[in-house]
Amino acid sequence: MGHIISVVNNKGGVGKSTLTTNLGHALASKGYQVLATDLDNQCNTTNKLTNRTVRAYTLYELLLGEVTVDKIIYQSQYKNLFCLANHPDTSGIELKLIEDQQYFLLYKLLRDYTRDHYDYTILDCPPNLLFFVYSALFLTDFVIVPILSNSTDSLEGLSTVLDKIDDISKNENTNLRFLRLLINNIDRRTNMYKIVVNELMKSLGEDYIFNTSIPTSTKFQQAEYLQKTVLNHAPTSTGAKAYRALANEVEALIPINDEN
Repeated sequence: MGHIISVVNNKGGVGKSTLTTNLGHALASKGYQVLATDLDNQCNTTNKLTNRTVRAYTLYELLLGEVTVDKIIYQSQYKNLFCLANHPDTSGIELKLIEDQQYFLLYKLLRDYTRDHYDYTILDCPPNLLFFVYSALFLTDFVIVPILSNSTDSLEGLSTVLDKIDDISKNENTNLRFLRLLINNIDRRTNMYKIVVNELMKSLGEDYIFNTSIPTSTKFQQAEYLQKTVLNHAPTSTGAKAYRALANEVEALIPINDEN
């Protein structure tokens, strides 16, 4: 049985899609079957990993009950890495799903299928705490929270996210665990990252922060522009090396033979 990991932060621009695609690629490169699941209607993960000309169906049709989950999963350009595609139109049905209290719909549609077919499923969540984030946390085993190292603003709202994870783990999903915080955009030429890291260490403790941090690099912007992962665009870059190291950490923390 595979593991499901949600990438969650209620702040935008912290690197959730970059984390989903690059960690997914790094784990797939180790031979694991990996599913990157796009729950964000901005569709960054979908656009990076799939060709829009082959996307006949997406999460939108799945939520409407028009197709089964296998119809919305596409092979990416990378071996062993697949993508459950999204479409901007999903934003138009979110309110109805909330009104109908369908928070366990994704659990019913995705949990058993993904755990049976993939070693790691990584959910790229929207930058909020609304329907798709709640739904993701109801079906997820582990949560990774990415945060920027170069802004104290990124610390705001972090406690809200962590409190929500704790609350859901006690009530709706007892399998849910906060795995680690991932510190993004490290620039060791400045002191700002030291301030943020020290603050996080004080509030969380080092056991809740990945040993690996992701460096700032123009290679990420170049890869984004080319709709590639940094491991593909610049495989010897510091960013690519960091994501390989992160994959090693994830593999050690939640090996696929661990049945929770």
